[in-house]
Amino acid sequence: MANNDRIYEAYMGEMGEKFRKQTIERMDWILQQVGDRETVLDIGCSQGIASILCAQQGAKVTGIEIQKENCDFANELLHREYGTISDRVRFINQDFMNYNEKEKYDALILTEVLEHLENAEEFLRHAEQFLKEDGLLVITVPFSFCDHPDHVYTFYLGSLVELVGKVFTVSSIFYGGKWLGCVAGKTGQSINLNKAAFAEEETAFLELHRELDTRITELAASLENVNRRYKESCEAYDRVKEWYSSEQKKTSELTDNYNRLKGWHESSLEKIELLQQQADRFKMDIKEREQKLSDSRDAYERLKQWRENDQNKLIDAVKAEHQQMLVMQKAKRTIQKQQTEIQLLHAENESYKQKLSVIYNTWYGKLAMKCYNFLKKLKRRLTK
Repeated sequence: MANNDRIYEAYMGEMGEKFRKQTIERMDWILQQVGDRETVLDIGCSQGIASILCAQQGAKVTGIEIQKENCDFANELLHREYGTISDRVRFINQDFMNYNEKEKYDALILTEVLEHLENAEEFLRHAEQFLKEDGLLVITVPFSFCDHPDHVYTFYLGSLVELVGKVFTVSSIFYGGKWLGCVAGKTGQSINLNKAAFAEEETAFLELHRELDTRITELAASLENVNRRYKESCEAYDRVKEWYSSEQKKTSELTDNYNRLKGWHESSLEKIELLQQQADRFKMDIKEREQKLSDSRDAYERLKQWRENDQNKLIDAVKAEHQQMLVMQKAKRTIQKQQTEIQLLHAENESYKQKLSVIYNTWYGKLAMKCYNFLKKLKRRLTK
């Protein structure tokens, strides 16, 4: 048995307000039927909301669910939101056909389960052993045709009473709009499928058809609106298509311009690369020239320093030469003076010689010469 019913989400309004209202009405009807019964077995309990609501009424409830995901959700929900009643509810993850506990219950609940079962009669006979003799079976199923992929049964008044009547005694039927409720037990008298019963079903059908007509009217209005919007969309599509065609032409022109620009760009890149190479060579040349200029400056500085040094040396040499010239000029003047003095001395000497020659021949002249020679020698000695 597989049950994909998301009953708690529907009950909390997470699947729409209308579905929430229908789910609450169904839960309220089930709770009214269970009443103050003390023990309840909820077969195919799905996400556990019916079990929890029965426990809030005071019952001790066991919920059986074949899908582990739903059973885990029910346990988590019980302890998170309804911890005060967790001691009165237990959830079992098991195929009900393998459930064999000995306990019998005051009420059994089968809500939205039978329509999923190919072996529905066998399933009901297995459930019968867990119901007390005065116990109550509460069943809900979809009413009329439902195209859910998991549904193998379609229930109307006769088909539901016939199926349940093979195992239990059907005591009452309830029409809840799109769902059908059934109350049965082990004892008592079964309902009579008479003209009144079928008239009640026809009334339920009428109500269902009215709802369907209203839904069809709403869908027709929605379809008309959709058709109008579709027509507007087609007109908009034609405009967009025309615009797109125009844009394609522009795009083609832009593509051609782009290709030309791309070619020009590639050519420019090649020229730029050549210019870059030339610039690199110029940079190298400039670098070499700067190096040469630096070397020339260094050489010029060295030459300038050398020149300054040579100029200083030349100036010193000129000064020395000039000083030497001055010394030589002074010496020359001294020599000339001495030569003049010598010449004067020679002249005097000659005069003296003449005088001496006159004096020399006399005795007093000779004596004077001897005195002169003596004084001359004495003078030399003194000058030394």
